[in-house]
Amino acid sequence: YYFEDEVAKTVDQIGMRAVLGETIIQFPVASAKTPEDGIKYTLNFIEQYKNHPRITPAFAPHGPYTNSTETLQTIAKLSIQYDVPVMMHLAESKREREVIAKRSGGLSPIKYMESIGALNSNFLAAHVIDANDEDIAILKKHDVGVAHNMSANIKSAKGVAPALKMFNDGLRIGLGTDGPMSGNTLSTIDEFNQVAKVHKLVNKDRAAMPPINVIEMATIGAARALHMEDKIGSLEVGKLADIIVIDTKAPNMIPVYNPYSALVYSAYATNVKHSVVDGKLLMENRNILTVDEKTVRDEALKFADVVRKTVVESGEIVQ
Repeated sequence: YYFEDEVAKTVDQIGMRAVLGETIIQFPVASAKTPEDGIKYTLNFIEQYKNHPRITPAFAPHGPYTNSTETLQTIAKLSIQYDVPVMMHLAESKREREVIAKRSGGLSPIKYMESIGALNSNFLAAHVIDANDEDIAILKKHDVGVAHNMSANIKSAKGVAPALKMFNDGLRIGLGTDGPMSGNTLSTIDEFNQVAKVHKLVNKDRAAMPPINVIEMATIGAARALHMEDKIGSLEVGKLADIIVIDTKAPNMIPVYNPYSALVYSAYATNVKHSVVDGKLLMENRNILTVDEKTVRDEALKFADVVRKTVVESGEIVQ
């Protein structure tokens, strides 16, 4: 969410690839007192990392209902000027629809974003749960990318996004997770099983969302959503060497009749054996090579104690 320049330092140290968006929102937050301050912070971040080989800086306005029309229009124009992504929660909730309808004279969040000129090929919409056929057509018209975050949407009980229709209609849709608080995971592999099964359930069709489509959405689909399919997302000559190797000898992976089905219905995130980014080996036999895992884990646990103490003192309940 905030201080993405600091996130970028860690991403760079580990050797990962990332698109990192600095959140912009209408009320005071840790990194900015105003949306204008948030935009300035993001522009500094963009200048710092615009030529980095693995890190893509981005704007991340929180949502249409938590930013003014003027802020959203400014960000849209700057994203074109600097040629960087804009990542935002969109068409996620009933509250969002109500706020935007009141602001815009009854428009849906997606129609509103189109009406103010804030949709373009740099835009990545997260969730897109509350979208009808007309909304979906608008997203396709403007070549918008979509992040389908199944586990987060299940936990928040906000509904199931029409991802199957978006996929079948040829939109740029890939799999995401939302934040660690939203779905309790940052693992795309953990999404596979839920995406395949829930869409069968809501469509009452056992043949819906076959495993090969889930893997497509997780790989080249995600690259398309980011408009990076020319560089990543598939194993092809000339593309960047971003690769994971899955251990198919693990008990839960035996036997493998169909590799797509095995990945979607059987694989765990812990089955990832090796990770390569930009041709560099970052993890070998599940051992992280670029940072000391124990040190990072110990620091996280210390900070968790601070969070736990703060929550207890505030009387909040964490689920």
